[in-house]
Amino acid sequence: MAANAPLLQNDGLAQGQAATVLGVLSEGYSPTGKVEGAGDQRVSMVPEVAVQLIKEGYQILIEAGAGVHAGIADEAYTKAGCQVLPRAQVIQKGQVLFSIEPPVRDFGSMKGKLLVSWVGRLLDKGKDIVSKATACGLTLIDVTAVPRITIAQKLDVLSSQAKVAGHRAVVEATHAYGRF
Repeated sequence: MAANAPLLQNDGLAQGQAATVLGVLSEGYSPTGKVEGAGDQRVSMVPEVAVQLIKEGYQILIEAGAGVHAGIADEAYTKAGCQVLPRAQVIQKGQVLFSIEPPVRDFGSMKGKLLVSWVGRLLDKGKDIVSKATACGLTLIDVTAVPRITIAQKLDVLSSQAKVAGHRAVVEATHAYGRF
């Protein structure tokens, strides 16, 4: 098998050509909660990671405002070497898209793309997301599918989020009770 052969048949990514274009989408967070599906404050890629990927030859597109609610300004992404663009352009130009929550409303414009997201494919909601993505010609990579084993722990989103939640609980309890 040739080194530049696609991993999956018809994966749609150009092999052995120009840099693969990665797109990072905003989670659509609404501080007022008045927007349907109020989104998430987190962002799926921080500038430090973008710098490393750019050094590896990837081109990174960031949706304008994607990191704002996570405390990361667009300027930080620009300094890291990313292009900050409107959502429609990130979806159009990106070959591999990243989003914490799958942006189901945009699946129609993602035909032939690859989306890395928190799908939860074994849950009812996740099964619905998978069927909608399949109908739209979108390939999903479910980050919750990483095995929960020691060697894969730094890639396991379930373990990492549980650890963060535990740390936050301790900080909040210390604040509430005034001692630890």
